[in-house]
Amino acid sequence: MAEGETLEFNVICSDPDSCDSDMVYLVAEDLPSGASFVSDTGNPATGTFSWVPGYDQAGVYYVRFIGYDMRTPALADTVVVEIDVGESGNHAPVFDSLVDQTVSEGETLVVHIMAHDPDGDSVTMMWYYPTLEGATFVDSGNGVGSFTYVPDYYSAGVKNVTFYARDDRDPPLTGRGDMAITVIDVNQPPVIDSIGDKMVNEGDTLVIHVHATDPTDPDGGPLYLSVTSIPPNASFTDNGDGTGDFVFAPDYNQAGVYNITFVCADADTPQLSDYERVKITVIDVDRAPVLDSIGFYVLNEGDTLVDTITAYDPDGDSIVLSVDTLPENASFQDLGNDTGIFFFAPAYWQAGIYTVTFTASDGKLSDFEVVPIQVLEAGNHAPVLDSIGPQNVMEGETLQFTVHAFDPDSDSLVLVAEDLPENASFVDNGDGSGDFLFTPNYVQSGSYLVTFIATDLDSADTEVVTITVQESGDHPPVINVPSDTQYVRESDTLTFDVSATDVEGDSIFFTVESAPANSEYEDHGDGTMTFSFYPDYFQAGVYDVIFIATDDSLLSDTGVVTIVVNNVDRKPEIDSIPTQHTNEGDTLILTITAHDPDNDSIWLWIYPTIPNMSFTDNGDGTATFFYAPDYNAAGIHGFWLYASDGELSDTTFFSVLVYNTNRSPVLDSIGPKSVVEGETLTFNVSAHDPDGTRLNLYATPLPDNASFQDLGNDTGVFFFTPDYTQSGMYNVYFIADDGGLADSELVVITVFDAGNQRPYLDSIPPQTVDEGDTLEVLVVAHDPDGVPPHLESGPLPDNSSFADNGDGTGTFLFIPACDQAGSYSVYFVAIDSDDSTFQDTVTLSITVNDVNHFPVLELSADSFAVTYGDTVQIVLYAHDPEAREGCDSLVFEILQSPGGSLSSVDETTAVYTWAVDKGHIGPHFAIFSVNDGNGGIDTAVAVLKSRGYMARLPLRHRIFEDDLWLEYNLLPVGTGYMIGITLGNNSSRARLVRIDRIEKMGYPHYLSGSYDEITGLFQFGVGEIVMLAPGDSLITLWAFNSVSFDEINALQTIVTEFADSGEVNLLFKYDLGSYYVDKNSDVDLSLEFTSRNLAYLYSEVTAPPSWQVTISPDSFYIVPYGTVYVHLSLSVPDTANRGADIVVRFIDSVSGETLSLCRRFILDQIPMMSISDGDTVSRLKIDLSGDIHATGGYIDVDNSLVTIHSSGIHNIVESTGRFDMKSSEIKAGTGGQYDFEMAGILRLNNSIIS
Repeated sequence: MAEGETLEFNVICSDPDSCDSDMVYLVAEDLPSGASFVSDTGNPATGTFSWVPGYDQAGVYYVRFIGYDMRTPALADTVVVEIDVGESGNHAPVFDSLVDQTVSEGETLVVHIMAHDPDGDSVTMMWYYPTLEGATFVDSGNGVGSFTYVPDYYSAGVKNVTFYARDDRDPPLTGRGDMAITVIDVNQPPVIDSIGDKMVNEGDTLVIHVHATDPTDPDGGPLYLSVTSIPPNASFTDNGDGTGDFVFAPDYNQAGVYNITFVCADADTPQLSDYERVKITVIDVDRAPVLDSIGFYVLNEGDTLVDTITAYDPDGDSIVLSVDTLPENASFQDLGNDTGIFFFAPAYWQAGIYTVTFTASDGKLSDFEVVPIQVLEAGNHAPVLDSIGPQNVMEGETLQFTVHAFDPDSDSLVLVAEDLPENASFVDNGDGSGDFLFTPNYVQSGSYLVTFIATDLDSADTEVVTITVQESGDHPPVINVPSDTQYVRESDTLTFDVSATDVEGDSIFFTVESAPANSEYEDHGDGTMTFSFYPDYFQAGVYDVIFIATDDSLLSDTGVVTIVVNNVDRKPEIDSIPTQHTNEGDTLILTITAHDPDNDSIWLWIYPTIPNMSFTDNGDGTATFFYAPDYNAAGIHGFWLYASDGELSDTTFFSVLVYNTNRSPVLDSIGPKSVVEGETLTFNVSAHDPDGTRLNLYATPLPDNASFQDLGNDTGVFFFTPDYTQSGMYNVYFIADDGGLADSELVVITVFDAGNQRPYLDSIPPQTVDEGDTLEVLVVAHDPDGVPPHLESGPLPDNSSFADNGDGTGTFLFIPACDQAGSYSVYFVAIDSDDSTFQDTVTLSITVNDVNHFPVLELSADSFAVTYGDTVQIVLYAHDPEAREGCDSLVFEILQSPGGSLSSVDETTAVYTWAVDKGHIGPHFAIFSVNDGNGGIDTAVAVLKSRGYMARLPLRHRIFEDDLWLEYNLLPVGTGYMIGITLGNNSSRARLVRIDRIEKMGYPHYLSGSYDEITGLFQFGVGEIVMLAPGDSLITLWAFNSVSFDEINALQTIVTEFADSGEVNLLFKYDLGSYYVDKNSDVDLSLEFTSRNLAYLYSEVTAPPSWQVTISPDSFYIVPYGTVYVHLSLSVPDTANRGADIVVRFIDSVSGETLSLCRRFILDQIPMMSISDGDTVSRLKIDLSGDIHATGGYIDVDNSLVTIHSSGIHNIVESTGRFDMKSSEIKAGTGGQYDFEMAGILRLNNSIIS
């Protein structure tokens, strides 16, 4: 039996001393786990053994049953039963009872999941599917897991999850368990989105959009929004979609704070709600005061203007009135009661236009008006020039005075000075004053008369002033040097000019003293010179340079210029550093050097700093870089180096390329291993690489039945299941390789002998064989110890054998006889060569099918040449193995022959005998059959070629049958004859003639036929219908004879049948309707005809001249209940207009009955306006002005309504169709369905719209 199956049997014990009324009792010993033995109640001498072995109980068990009596001394009998439990294979893990769960939304469900393996295997993995949002599963190992689920508030409903558990077999099996989780809907209150406090000014409008959601109502149940404590001038609207709008327009008297509450309630039970309190602050808005309109003023010079200005404030605030930009002689007074007094008395010079701004203010806001005032001119008055008097000045000195004048009319004055001496000037300041300036040179001593004039361009005032210039004597030159300190940077250039003048006009030359190095000057000889200074980087400091100008009288003047040369600090420079190279584990020492052009002290530092690196500034413009990279530092490391003199700095970048130094991997110690034959040795191999390189693990040499798998994560697994012939010691090298270096360990594996093992047989699937066939089955046995077991068989069916091949295999042969149909069971036993008690048994199930083998008939000869008076004998042999075995009874028969008889010899043989007489001249055929009575039949044909005299045939023969005639002619050709047959009709009616056969050998011409080589019959037109019209001589057949015969027999049988067409009663299958085609295209249609009677039809076609229509066949006949297919081929010309109606008529030749096929062919496209991709039209017009269906018609597409207008030939006055689309627009490229109902035929489909 196999694991998991049920074994139950009864045990009975009897006592020969039954006459002594002994009581017999039964007991069982050595019961396996899970087995039971129960004695029957009331009859302890019988009992029942029952056992369902678990999936870990494969093996052989010996159960001892003991029957004993109650006599003294007691006697007993013992039977030991061997129970062999076979391995049933791996079984998937099984989940302990999974109970459906219930949890409410938002709560936590925790379910402990447990699974076990029926085979006792470890459960290595557990999971579940499909995953649920909010759910987690923790596999704790060994078939224990924890499932936690916290459904959110959208999870109400039933969640079906499946848990899976996988065992550790190879390949593993997976078990499953289902659990339904019912999540109970939990109502949560709706949530109003946060609004916050609001502020609004008086006179403005505040709009608050309230939005609420219900987190537990995903299907959008209704929410009800409202507001409490709503202030005046406010309203709230619930939009019905979870939103609401609050509108508040406070007036100017509503300043203050308003507390309102927005409330949202859901429609669930119990009803829950949320609220949002909002504080609305209405800010007081100060309104500006209003200044009463003033207008503008007009008055004359000398008049007086007095006006009252008034204003008011809408809020009743106090008002302050003020003005700005008052003209002279004007004033304004605020009276304090929202009024003020404006006063203006313009003088005679105040003619003109003035603007005055009047303002009314409440302290925050104000109103103002700009008032224009026009003062009219009262007449012109002459200007007045103030007295100047005579003036005196020394040569070389400056005389300066101001001339004043005024105009009573305040007109603008123009001041002019006439007869000005050299070096004198007069400037009119434009305000009634002018400035006179006179600096006489040293050659201008004397008196000068200058006239000063003041005019308003209408009248003037004048004064002549005497100016006396006094002599001043000889003077030294005057030098002009830059008055401020001159600055220049080291390495820059300083250039400036020095000039000198001599009042007497003497020549001047220049000299320079205390000039610094790298300076020069150039005397231009015209009283000017240029000084240039080019300080180098070492000339920072202050220089006082003396410039001397000397005239012809050697009088001189001196000027000193202070020059400050600013120091220019030059940045230090770091010497170039090439890329550095080093290896992991090595040391790199680099000296870095920098210098400063100004010899300043230099500080050096580096960035970044990395592990195992140091940097030392040596304080002398050098630094030492030290780097000892570890074994994880391979790569490129970049450093920024900085050098600074305290002010300026230099930076450079250099790289250190650290090359990887491969270190040998380390294989973790394994040590010696051992295993018993038949058991499995498994251990893990691990290694690590100091460089983190992924390692390749392998083992060599591997013994048979061992494997090593590199898991790819620096670990591997070694498997070894030695068979029962592999005891001994094996040396296996385990190697860890990083591609360059490797580590290895030689591991000694000892395999201990497991002792003698039980042989076992391969299972044999059920076999099927037909009676008479051969079944050969190879029985294969194995002995784990490698010694072939001995093979035996149980009882064998007849006609079978079994042979032990001596190599652990045996051959079973079975050739079932014809009477052995049925089912057979044969068992085979494998016996251990060392211990005959170690056996295994396998059973073979055989099904023998009942099969009838058809007999095969053979003739002693299949062709005979005979003459008159001969006797022909043909032996018939029937090959039928079932007849030889007595299962079939054969019957021989003659199916056709010129004569003779048949006699049986035995169950498989018969003899045909024929005496040839004069009446059987010519070729004959003898056809024989054999029948086994079970449906098996075979036939054979013999050709009998007789020799004799030539038949005398008439050369011409005509047969009349109701005006239908047949004529045949016999014409000699070579050694044979040619037969000609003509059919004709003398009647006035059309006839249908069917030719059954012509029993002649030959080759067909013109008409169909076949030649049977066995029968020698040329069968022409069997069942074929020929139409004969009145007077027709339609069919001629020429059949040539075979030269292998001496004579041709006369025509034995010619049967003709004829019939009128009569009532044809055609069934014409076709599809009447429209067919849409393209220009220059071909159409092929198939039509099907059936008829209850014989009929001959011909066709007529009506079509436009340019349309080419072909009917194939164009005429045909139909036999009773026959079917004919006719093809209609249509070629559409390029010149075709809108379409055409093609009419095909099929006419019965006798009755004249007509069947018409009318099919309308319509061109697939109608000319229309072009619509490009992306265009939108609301009105689509299709011109139908052609000659098909409508004239002058068009289609309107407007707002999804399609209207067809036409006065065409199909009487379409107006027809409104349905136009199915998503919007009221038709766009190019848009597909869709366009259905129309109308009177007439019109097509509008995707190809037209697009």
